[in-house]
Amino acid sequence: RQMCIRDRHLYYQYTCYGSGAKKMLLTRNEIVEQLQVGKLEVTFNKVNGDKRIMTCTLKEDAIPGYKPANKDKKVNEEVVSVWDINAEGWRSFRLANITEVATV
Repeated sequence: RQMCIRDRHLYYQYTCYGSGAKKMLLTRNEIVEQLQVGKLEVTFNKVNGDKRIMTCTLKEDAIPGYKPANKDKKVNEEVVSVWDINAEGWRSFRLANITEVATV
């Protein structure tokens, strides 16, 4: 994973798998947009150092009892909150700790 700044936006470069292995630059917004339309398998290092692989989504119809987020709540741009499909609950990860992203 590498971080770089291009066009005044912070990008993270991940090894992404899907329709062929390739490296690509993704912004936080691009990750969130992909989660809103489908599932991603995100590999990251937890704060305690453990490696975690999480299948997650932000697709409304895949989240039981979905309620829209409070628009007045301040968003931490370094963290993404997601619905963990396997644990059936809300989880979050730090963008800087992602090592791989794969489409499911």
